[in-house]
Amino acid sequence: MPVLLDRATFQNSIEIQAAQSVLTSGKIYIKDNLMFVNEVNKGFHVYDYTNPSSPVKLGFIKILGA
Repeated sequence: MPVLLDRATFQNSIEIQAAQSVLTSGKIYIKDNLMFVNEVNKGFHVYDYTNPSSPVKLGFIKILGA
């Protein structure tokens, strides 16, 4: 069953936080020099992917239901 939120509530729930460890990874997205690793139902871990052999943790974007 879908969970519905009005747009304002959804937008206000998004937070940029300090880097965290990945607990339950989902899909991985790469855009330019950034890598986004989905933390199932919690948000995205963001990495500097300039050097693919050694990504650097930048932070975590908390997004409900991600």
